[in-house]
Amino acid sequence: SWKGLFYQRVRWIFGNLQCIGFHLRRKGALVGTRISGFPMFAYENACKAPVEFLRASVPFGVALGWLPIDVLYGYVGLFLLFFISVKVSFGVENEPLPRFLDLVVYYSLCPIFFILPYSAAIWKFLVGANVTWRRD
Repeated sequence: SWKGLFYQRVRWIFGNLQCIGFHLRRKGALVGTRISGFPMFAYENACKAPVEFLRASVPFGVALGWLPIDVLYGYVGLFLLFFISVKVSFGVENEPLPRFLDLVVYYSLCPIFFILPYSAAIWKFLVGANVTWRRD
């Protein structure tokens, strides 16, 4: 169910935030870390959702007149880079390429839906609330 998926995402993000918090509190937490290790994990789980949400909001900002049309050119350029990386990745793995429309929807709409459970998890993490397991 949608409710179950939402709550599962909240639990997952909350757990990752707890992991980030635990490792940052360790003595010498970031000494000797590589970009592919803890910093990348922290970026993916603490920063990526808001950045992706802002990126996905660009067409809406342009349509409402809040952003200049030039920003949309950068958005389209990022989409083309995304499309090329997907095409290369699927080619390396010998997988069939998803339909172009599916990629457009994934690139433009999914971050808007991901921000909701992310925001709930951040709020619970910051106020010290607990996220428990429960049945749907």
